[in-house]
Amino acid sequence: DWCESFSTYPRTYDLLHADHLFSSLQKRCSLVVVFAEVDRILRPEGKLIVRDKAKTVMEVQKLAESVSWSIRMTYAENNEALLYVQKSFWRPKEAETIKSAIV
Repeated sequence: DWCESFSTYPRTYDLLHADHLFSSLQKRCSLVVVFAEVDRILRPEGKLIVRDKAKTVMEVQKLAESVSWSIRMTYAENNEALLYVQKSFWRPKEAETIKSAIV
């Protein structure tokens, strides 16, 4: 159930393909909750492919941008869209690590 956390231990994934997953789950839970679960189980620099309704894909794209994922490709035609994103390998800046060490 993508609306709740589930155990993936000891695995994380390099690639997730969501074919109309997000729009089918919108009736039961928030896209933010589903995207947070995707973020949790996808490795840094892992990739997500989303094929869904254009409106839903644009919402997922905004979520991916908000967590600094790289948008590799977006394609939309009629009411369908395809999104290809890569999870960033986030590292704190040197100034952030020094500041937290002082506090």
